Amino acid sequence: MIKKFKAWVLLSLVTTALAGLAYTLGQQVLRQSANDPQIQMSEDLAAALASGKLPKDIISKDKVDMAQSLAPYVVVFDEKGQPLASTAILDGQTPTLPDGVLAYTKLHGQDIVTWQPRAGVRSAAVITHYNGGYVLAGRSLREVEKREDRVLKLTVLAWLATMAGILVTVVILV
Repeated sequence: MIKKFKAWVLLSLVTTALAGLAYTLGQQVLRQSANDPQIQMSEDLAAALASGKLPKDIISKDKVDMAQSLAPYVVVFDEKGQPLASTAILDGQTPTLPDGVLAYTKLHGQDIVTWQPRAGVRSAAVITHYNGGYVLAGRSLREVEKREDRVLKLTVLAWLATMAGILVTVVILV
């Protein structure tokens, strides 16, 4: 009986570690790929602004309600962090970034963050520095987070099925 228990514990630990690894990999692929459009948008807009174009000439007049829409949005900030142009609105105004984000971005050229300007509003955001300011490009994480939840549920179901299979195998074969 002790031999069966030890075998079950060992196989259960390995299975649990592998399930955790599988979930982590899946979740990270989903979350990191959520940044791809914003990287392109922020870099292209920063290059256009660095070449002398004005924010009002390259930023759409249409507004994106960050709390409701899945559409991507952009905000152009000056060197002091004041918004110059924006397609993003939240609660009727242009949202501001937390302290330190622009300082980090200036030092490193770009910052990729999960931004939560208020409860229930989460975005994948990329901030790129250019000579004269910063460009933030973002979009809602709502659909990505739904996919992450599905990956978690599937991982748990697969883990439970595997654990049951291990239990049956150990009882029968060991």
